[in-house]
Amino acid sequence: MTIEMSGHLTCSACNIIGCESQTETIFVSDGKGGFGIIELKDSVVEGDDLELICAASIL
Repeated sequence: MTIEMSGHLTCSACNIIGCESQTETIFVSDGKGGFGIIELKDSVVEGDDLELICAASIL
């Protein structure tokens, strides 16, 4: 990711009860490997539950 990719990140999820979303402001540094999402070990298909893990370096 580059610093030009800084902005707003919105995560939305829906289930039988309804939908929710949360928006956060993300600032990406120019540092190589400054921000990323840790890859999932298993494949994901529609209907699966999943948890995304974000990682950021401290510079």
